[in-house]
Amino acid sequence: MSNFEEMLKLAKNGDAKAQYEVAICYDEGDGVTQNDKKAFKWYSKSAKQGLADAQNSLGYMYENGLGVGQNSFKAASWYLKSAEQGYAMAQYNVGLCYENMRGLPLDTEKAVYWYIKSADNGYEDAQLHLGNLYSEGKCGLNQDYKKAAELYKKAAEQNNAIALNNLGDCYEKGYGVKKNFKKAIELYEKSASQNCAIGYYSLYESYLNGHIIEKDIEKAVHYLQEAAKFKDAVAQFELGKLYYYGENGVEKDYKKAVAWFEKSSEKDNYDARAYLGMCYAYGLGVEKNEKKAVTLLESAAIFENAYAEGFMGLCYQDGIGVKKNEKTAVWYYTKSAQKNSLYGINNLARCYLEGTGVEKDEKKLLYWVNKGVELGNNYAKWMLGCMYFDGIAVEKDYNKAFKLFVESKENINSRNEIAQCYMLGLGTKKDEKKAFDIYNEILKDCKKENYRIFGNTVELENSIKEKIGLCYYNGNGVTQNAQKAFEIWKELAEKGYVKSMNYLADCYYYGKGVKQDYALAFKWLDSAVKLNSTAPYNNLGMCYENGYGVKVDKKKALQWFRKGANEGNAFALYNLGRYYENGEILIKNKEKAIELYKKSAEKGCEYAIKRLNELGFKL
Repeated sequence: MSNFEEMLKLAKNGDAKAQYEVAICYDEGDGVTQNDKKAFKWYSKSAKQGLADAQNSLGYMYENGLGVGQNSFKAASWYLKSAEQGYAMAQYNVGLCYENMRGLPLDTEKAVYWYIKSADNGYEDAQLHLGNLYSEGKCGLNQDYKKAAELYKKAAEQNNAIALNNLGDCYEKGYGVKKNFKKAIELYEKSASQNCAIGYYSLYESYLNGHIIEKDIEKAVHYLQEAAKFKDAVAQFELGKLYYYGENGVEKDYKKAVAWFEKSSEKDNYDARAYLGMCYAYGLGVEKNEKKAVTLLESAAIFENAYAEGFMGLCYQDGIGVKKNEKTAVWYYTKSAQKNSLYGINNLARCYLEGTGVEKDEKKLLYWVNKGVELGNNYAKWMLGCMYFDGIAVEKDYNKAFKLFVESKENINSRNEIAQCYMLGLGTKKDEKKAFDIYNEILKDCKKENYRIFGNTVELENSIKEKIGLCYYNGNGVTQNAQKAFEIWKELAEKGYVKSMNYLADCYYYGKGVKQDYALAFKWLDSAVKLNSTAPYNNLGMCYENGYGVKVDKKKALQWFRKGANEGNAFALYNLGRYYENGEILIKNKEKAIELYKKSAEKGCEYAIKRLNELGFKL
C-alpha cells in the first residue's frame, strides 16, 4: 500500500491531519493526479474539524476560486478562523483582507494588528510587507525607516529574496541603518542569487550609475537582461529602451525593443505601452499602424501616463492616427509637462516659442525651458542656449549661450551650435579648424543613428553637410576646395534641399568649383524659389537684368529686386536703389535711391557704401 493510500484510509476514518495531507496531494499533484475539486473537498473536511493549516488553505481556495466558486467573504471567514488559532500565514492573509477590502471592510488599524501578529510569529511575508508599510508611511503608520530595516532584516534572515534586496536598499541610502555600500551590494547579490528580478535590477542600477560600486556598463546590461528574463516589467521596459536607442553597448534593434515593450505592456507597464505605441506610429520594428498606435497610447494616457500624454501630443500635432489638432496637442503636452516629463516639457516649450496651438509666449517659454534645465535635460539646455544666442525671452549673451551648449554637448544639436560659435568667434575664441572638425564628428554620429527618431537626424545630417560645403567653399578651417563644396551641394540639391540649391546656383553663376554656366545657375535659382526660398530673389534679378541663362527682361529683374529688398537682402536693396537713381523703368527718385543705399550699407553691402561715398555721403 502506497503512502497516499495509507493517508487516504486515515482521512476517510476522520483523521483531520490525514485529511489535510490528502488535500495537499490533490492540490499539488503529489503521487496522484492534480484535482482542485478533490483538494477542496478534503481541505473542507479537515478545516471543519478545526485544523488551522486546513482552514487557511480552504480560505485560499475560496479566494482564488479553486475547486469551488470564488467567494471573498468565505475566504476571509476561514482565514480569520485560522488566524485566531495563531496560524501566522492566516494572520497575514487577514491583514491583507482588511487592507484591500477582500471579504472584510477596509480597516487599516486591524490590518496592521494582524500583520504585527504574523510578523511576531516569524512569517517572512508579513515581516516584508510590514517593513514596506513603515518605509512608505502607509496604512496609518508613521514613516519609520529604522523599524522598516529591522523587519527587512528579520525576513532576510529567512532568506527572503525581496527582503534581502530591500535591506540592501536601506544600506545604500542609509535608511534606518548606517550607510554601507559594500553591505548593500552583498545583499543585492544574495537576492539576485535566488533569481529575484528586483535583486538583479538593483545590481543593474548600481553598476550603471557607479555610485556605490565601480561603474561597469557590461555588468549592468547583463543584470538588466537577467531581471527582464525573470519577468520584471520595469526591467523589460528599460531593456526595450536600450534596444530602442542603441545605448550602453547594446546595438540598436527595434524588433527586440518591440518584443520587450510588448512583454512589459502585458503586465500593465504604461511606460512600455507608450513606447510600443510610438513604434507602431512610425513603423519601428513592427509594421506601421497609426490606429493601433493611438489605441495603445490612449490606453496608457487614460492612466495619466506622462510618456503617453506627451506622445499623444505629437500625434495630434502631426495628425498621426488622429485628425490634426494643435490645441489638443498643447493640452496633452501640458499634462505631460506637469508631471515633469521631459518630452512634454520640451515640446510644450517649442509650442510657446513657435506659436503652435497656442499664442507665442516668451514668459511661458522661459518657464518650461528652465524647468527642463533644472531637471538636467540637455535638450532644454540647448534650447536655453539658443535663446541666449538669439536674445529670445532673455538678454542676448553669447558667453552664456556657449556655456550651455558645452554643458549639453551630449545633445547633437548643442555640438552643432558649439561649432557655429567657434566658426564665428561668438562666446569663445574663433577657431575655424575646431569648428570644421566638430562638424565632421557630428556627421559621423548622425550616420550611427544613435539619436532619437524624433530628433530628425536626417535633416541635421544634411544641414551639417551644407555647412561642411561652406567650409570648403570659403576655406574655413580647411584648405579651400570649391570643387568639393560643389560636389556636396549638388548631391543635396538633387535631393531637394533648398539651401544647397542656392549654393549650387552660386557655383554655376560665378564658375567656382565647376565651369561657369548661367543657364544651370538660373535653373537652380528658379527651383529654390519654387520651394519658397527667398534667398535667390536678388540673383534672379541679376539673371533677368543681364540675360544670364534667360532672356533679358528688366521688368522681371525689377520685380525680383523689389522682392529681395522687402526681405531685407542687402544686394537687392542696392540694386533697387540703382533703378530709382537711374530712372530705369521706375520714375527717377534720387532720395529714394539714397534711402535704399543707406539700408543696404547698414547691412554691409560694399557696392552701396562705395556709391554713397561717390554721392558725398562719408560712411
